Amino acid sequence: MRGGHQFTYAVTEQLTVAPLNPNLGAVDIVNPVSGTSEVTPAGSILYAVIGHGKDGNGTWSKEGVQSPCTGVAYDTQNCLDTATFNSATFSTAGTAQHFDDKLAYINIVNALDFPSCGANQRLSSNDGATFFCQDIPTPPVCAANARLYTTDGFTFTCTIPLVVPPVCTTTGSPPSVLSSNG
Repeated sequence: MRGGHQFTYAVTEQLTVAPLNPNLGAVDIVNPVSGTSEVTPAGSILYAVIGHGKDGNGTWSKEGVQSPCTGVAYDTQNCLDTATFNSATFSTAGTAQHFDDKLAYINIVNALDFPSCGANQRLSSNDGATFFCQDIPTPPVCAANARLYTTDGFTFTCTIPLVVPPVCTTTGSPPSVLSSNG
């Protein structure tokens, strides 16, 4: 959320159910001047996130209410309930060329660059651009009196909780005497 406006996102239904098929994009990003798709192949977007800009045209409130989606500006298309979004040159002109939205998306061509990870691996990245498969470690088996501990979800240690001996008091009864003499 930025400036009090929540983002809009679009995702293909195929990405919301198992098994995942990254070859089934259905969202499109279009240049409103030429009317042509900005992605190859057209309509191959798996998911898109749209920031509606300073004007907030078509954005959603925290309560789930959409602001009016009116006018003829290029960014008006981005608040309609369709699978097509506009991408244009930034402009705050009060004309049809007005466009202050920001878009981010992944299409099937980008998604196919991700490595295919095994069942005991997860997709990781150090920089958000290069992806690799990382093994998910098997946690150790701890003794009955130990607890499994992790700070990052990948490094596990067994720790034995500190046992505090009971406090002996002399109130109400004679003190206990420990002797090593038998």
